[in-house]
Amino acid sequence: YARRVMRIEDAHALVIGISRYQRVSSLRPTQDAQDMVAALQDPGCCGYPSATLRRFVDEAATRDAIFQALDALARDTRPESPVFIYYSGHGARAPGNDDETYYLIPFDAEAASREDLDRTAISSTVLSARLRAIPASRLTLVLDCCRAADLAAPRLAPAVTALAQGRGRAVLAASRATDYAYTLPGRRNSTLTGHLLDGLRGAAGGVSGVIRICDLFHYVQQQVASEPLEQHPVFKAELEENYPVALYH
Repeated sequence: YARRVMRIEDAHALVIGISRYQRVSSLRPTQDAQDMVAALQDPGCCGYPSATLRRFVDEAATRDAIFQALDALARDTRPESPVFIYYSGHGARAPGNDDETYYLIPFDAEAASREDLDRTAISSTVLSARLRAIPASRLTLVLDCCRAADLAAPRLAPAVTALAQGRGRAVLAASRATDYAYTLPGRRNSTLTGHLLDGLRGAAGGVSGVIRICDLFHYVQQQVASEPLEQHPVFKAELEENYPVALYH
C-alpha cells in the first residue's frame, strides 16, 4: 500500500499570521500560520509547492509586504492556478464611524482613527481591488479575525464581486459581523483554524479521494458551533463546481 500523494500544478498560497503587533494590542499567541503552512505543503494533505507558498508572521506581516505578496499572486498566477489565501489577526471597523468599511490590521498598522486605518491598514475596498487582479479561477480566502463576515457581507459588494469572477471562488470567514473570533486558553490554534486544519487533514470527510470546499466548510461550521462560544463562521462563494482543497484518505 502506498499512501496517495497530492501534487497541485502551479498552485500558490499566501499565509499571514499576526498575534504580536507594533502599535495595537496583541492577540493570544497561536501556531496558526505555522500549522497552516505545514498542512498546505504536506503532499499527503494539500500538496502546495514550497516555492510558491509565501508566509508572513508577526513583524514580517507589514502592510507593504502583504501588498507585494498580493501583487505577486496577480503577476505569477494563471486562470488554471489554484490560490489559497489565509489571514489570522485583528479585523476592525473604523472607530466611531457609521460606514461599512472593514479593515485587516497588518503588524505595523495604527488604529486610533479612520485616518490611521486608511493610511496604515488594509480596507475591504483595497483588498478587493488586489483580489480582482488575481487571475486564478479557484481562489479560497480564509479570514480568521473578529467580525470577518463584514468583508464577505453582500453590502460590501466589491470584495464578494472580486471572488465571483472565477469558476470557484470562496470566502470562509471566522465570524459573523457581530461576533468575535476566539482562541481558547491552552490551545495551539484558534477555534476556527484548529477545526479547519482538522478538516483539511481528513476529519471533514470526502468522496473520490478528495475533500471539497463545501464539505470543508460544513465540517468547520459544525465543529465551531459545538464550542461554548458565540462564534458563527460564514461562507460566501460563487461556484461552478465544489472544488477539491485536500486529499481524503
